[in-house]
Amino acid sequence: MAEQGTPAVAFALSLVAGILILVSGIVILMLGTAFMSGMMGGYYPGMMGEYHEGMMGGYGSPMDGYRYPTGYFPFVAAGIGIWGIVCGIIILIGSYMLYSRPASHAAWGVVILIFSLLSVFEGGGFVIGLILGVIGGILAIVLKPPYPEGGAKESV
Repeated sequence: MAEQGTPAVAFALSLVAGILILVSGIVILMLGTAFMSGMMGGYYPGMMGEYHEGMMGGYGSPMDGYRYPTGYFPFVAAGIGIWGIVCGIIILIGSYMLYSRPASHAAWGVVILIFSLLSVFEGGGFVIGLILGVIGGILAIVLKPPYPEGGAKESV
């Protein structure tokens, strides 16, 4: 069982939030790169050197005259996915540091809170990650240490 003053609940919530945000970032990145790599479009060389359109008929870039609905979506989705991965990793590092160094709970709580809020741009870890990260960050910030800052127990 966790001792009084240890950030066990804040750590657990932040850890789950970081994992959810990381997973959603990976999913978005995979979706974006799937569109970029030709799963749904692209040009493929034929036997005699000519190129054939893929399943969706190309990348649909502005140079094509916006023939297809994908446009810049693959590149935007890849960037959003990378942002989600970065936010998830920073939240995971923050939750680990919160648990390993509870004396600096307020600083790591702020890091967790800020990057949980910034993860909203990538979907916030299926929204649940955003909510858990905000709660975990707030709990880490308001954590009451069991003893005063001097480290000694107060005598009554």
